[in-house]
Parts: sequence; C-alpha cells; structure tokens
Amino acid sequence: MCDTTRWAAHDDPDRALECGAVFCGCLVCETVLSTAALCDPELPIAIRFGRASRLVIEAGVLVADGVSERDLLRRFGEPGDWIREVRVANSRDRHALA
Repeated sequence: MCDTTRWAAHDDPDRALECGAVFCGCLVCETVLSTAALCDPELPIAIRFGRASRLVIEAGVLVADGVSERDLLRRFGEPGDWIREVRVANSRDRHALA
C-alpha cells in the first residue's frame, strides 16, 4: 500500500510524483501527467474504471495518444464504462506491470 496521503496533482503541480498522487481531468493534471511521462516514461499509472476493472500502465505508453478522459476511455475502457480514478500506482499495483 501507499504510505503517502492522497493528494491531487493540480494542487501542487511542481511536487515530485509519488504514490498518493491522483489526477482529475483538468488541464493542469493532464499537463503534470504528460510532463511526468517525459521525465520517467516507466512511471506506473493505475486507472480504475467504473465497472471494477483496473489497468496499470507505464506513463509513457499512457500519454502516447492523449490523456483526456475521452482518450483513455476510447483506448482502454469498455462501452458504457467510466473512469473512477487515475493515480500513481502503489507497490501492489506495480506487480501488474511485471
């Protein structure tokens, strides 16, 4: 699990991304995520969808075709699904990338 309290990336866009960082659909969060992917393309990002499915993907792959909610649903979601949460993955989630 994550030892850090959750915090929104748009509240402190200059803070280093770590477990606990969550992203909403605002322009600041999209920019922070895109910038993070340039600096650390292997940073694992967890996406929880409304229908209980989860995906852990490297930031570089995630931002390749856009990071808006519409882009993520088009690429990774199922018809009628929605995104519940996008965040930096914790250690348990990171095993999904291995």
